[in-house]
Amino acid sequence: MIVLKQKKYKWGDNIVENLAKDLQEEIPGNFGFSSRNLWQMRRFYEEYKHSPILQQVVAELPWGQNLVILQMVKNAEEREYYIKATAEMGWTSCQTE
Repeated sequence: MIVLKQKKYKWGDNIVENLAKDLQEEIPGNFGFSSRNLWQMRRFYEEYKHSPILQQVVAELPWGQNLVILQMVKNAEEREYYIKATAEMGWTSCQTE
């Protein structure tokens, strides 16, 4: 929704900061809507919006694991490998080998 409205109404980056503030006021005690987390959600959407198959796989992973892969793996093909491998092999984000 953020991406679409930014494009449609030519909203700038401040909209994310304002939205985070509004959501925190509307839903007190809920920490899932910080501006940092909204930026991550926006990036997540941008990265996977054109890949319905990959969307199904990332939905199987916890949010934290998705963020680790998204932040650590810049190449889209490599990211797809790690997402699928994580889902198939049950890797956790804290495994070292």
